[in-house]
Amino acid sequence: MSKKYVITDIHGCANTFRHLVEEKLDLNKEDKLYLLGDYINKGPRSKEVLDYIMYLRESKFQVYTLRGNHDQLLLDALDQKAEVDFLLRGGQITLKSFGVENVADVPEKYVDFIRGLDYYLLLEKWILVHAGFDFHKMDPFSDKEAMLNLRGMDIDDAVTKGRKIIHGHAPTPVEEIKMHLKDPERKEFTVDAGCVYDHRPGMYHMVALELESWTLFSQQNIE
Repeated sequence: MSKKYVITDIHGCANTFRHLVEEKLDLNKEDKLYLLGDYINKGPRSKEVLDYIMYLRESKFQVYTLRGNHDQLLLDALDQKAEVDFLLRGGQITLKSFGVENVADVPEKYVDFIRGLDYYLLLEKWILVHAGFDFHKMDPFSDKEAMLNLRGMDIDDAVTKGRKIIHGHAPTPVEEIKMHLKDPERKEFTVDAGCVYDHRPGMYHMVALELESWTLFSQQNIE
């Protein structure tokens, strides 16, 4: 039976990501892999993360990719000359992974990949997004800023139609994530276990949530 996995906030941790996908999940081509953004910055192997995602797609794995705020930072650095913000928030190590000194020198195929990332995805029982939705807006699904950066949601069931919201952007200890998943009344769930945060208790992991079985898989950072 095919599985539906969600992973988020990979942040340049290519070795950890690949081990989680290949060893813990044993991903096959009937499965669906949903990635909620923040592929780059902070960790050492941003280029390798993007290469691996592209490899999976080229190999006919079913991979769906959303946009995170750190992915947007790279585009803003290119389009709005906001390179300082990009560099201050982990972009320097991203450029190093590409072997370049300036964001303008990141190869076009990677920039095109990031430009093509969606902001959210509606599934039958879940809504996937990097950060969240501002349900105070007339159309929460058009507020790109919130979808990339929001923390905390006042969920409107009339808008979600009872779907659970799965997101990243909010680093949370693994045990706390597990506790949230057991709460039958909870409507939103983070699957960001802070893979790059070795100094935060309970983090320094990357997790994958299998949606149908509601099973959490965890991999400690191995970068």
